[in-house]
Amino acid sequence: MTNYITKGIGGFYYVKTETGIVECRARGIFRKRGITPVAGDQVVLSADRTTIDEILPRKNVFIRPPPPSPASAQCPMPA
Repeated sequence: MTNYITKGIGGFYYVKTETGIVECRARGIFRKRGITPVAGDQVVLSADRTTIDEILPRKNVFIRPPPPSPASAQCPMPA
């Protein structure tokens, strides 16, 4: 079974493994390379299972659009 990220909150990533879900942190090299782990990524964990050592190639990624700005959400006043 492959390890994959189920969620990421505040720099902690929850990875589903064959023995259950473990809490991990990503290595600093990902930040230097501009890579952000996202939910659904298949990963390789360190021997002690506390850090993500490698992110395997992605097939696709879903990125949520930013929320609308408050100025565009206002309704025009009738004349």
